[in-house]
Amino acid sequence: MDVLSALYFGETSDLYKKLVVAEQKVDQLIVDAGQHGFLNGGHAHADALAITLSVRSHPLLIDPGTGCYTIDPAVRDRFRSTVMHNTMTVDGRPQSTPDGPFHWRTEAHGRAHEWRAGDDCDFFEGSHDGYAPLVHHRAVLSRPGCWFVIDRLLGEGTHRAELHWHFAPEWRVTRAGPSVLRAARRRRPLRRRRRPRRLPPRHLLRIEPRPIRASTAGS
Repeated sequence: MDVLSALYFGETSDLYKKLVVAEQKVDQLIVDAGQHGFLNGGHAHADALAITLSVRSHPLLIDPGTGCYTIDPAVRDRFRSTVMHNTMTVDGRPQSTPDGPFHWRTEAHGRAHEWRAGDDCDFFEGSHDGYAPLVHHRAVLSRPGCWFVIDRLLGEGTHRAELHWHFAPEWRVTRAGPSVLRAARRRRPLRRRRRPRRLPPRHLLRIEPRPIRASTAGS
């Protein structure tokens, strides 16, 4: 099935201006490289430069979602935190700091520096200011069936950078070498527990993925 090879939502789009999208047949890669939400950012997450990826229509790298809005403040903050998205944390800090369920004390703003679309590959390059004066810089090269993600932390001093990767539950991730991971789709789908017909008051159902974390420290 042929679809649009590449699409960029720029500042002229009111609803989707945060997203840079690259589609290759039935593969889809999305990079968040825009401002931190709309107006007060009530529905924003601390996910600057985060990516999601579907391969042959199967979600591979996912956004875990919202969790809840007001029923559990801890869950609300966790699901919109940086560690719950496919991006980088620095020195254990989030890009943006929440201040209540629909406001933020600090905000990271992303920017797309380069966006090129071609017949055989697409290229994105962007950064955000959430760790100022440090700058998280990310480049993504997308080719049919192949994706390269290159992260750099620019600035002075010694810092610890951690990358978080959230895989969809239908994929099994195993170590294939000292610095190599292999992801393969499970042959049988995971069994889901049958939900009760009626949920007790203040009952919350959620599934948290187990992320893959890669960390490094240096100057």
